Amino acid sequence: MIFSADYKCVDFYEINAARKGKGFGREMVTAVLGSLPSDWKATVTMDQSDGFWEKMMRSYPEKLEL
Repeated sequence: MIFSADYKCVDFYEINAARKGKGFGREMVTAVLGSLPSDWKATVTMDQSDGFWEKMMRSYPEKLEL
């Protein structure tokens, strides 16, 4: 993750969970997004997740941008 205080943005550059399909990736994203101030956004630089980030967009449309 890359944090930019100047732009009030956190960029998910890469996220990896050793046990896919167990919900750990969602837990990591939830922890980060839940900790962000309300005026911050999160972005995804490169999506090679085969659908993970689309699911996260549906869960967090107000915070996450692809």
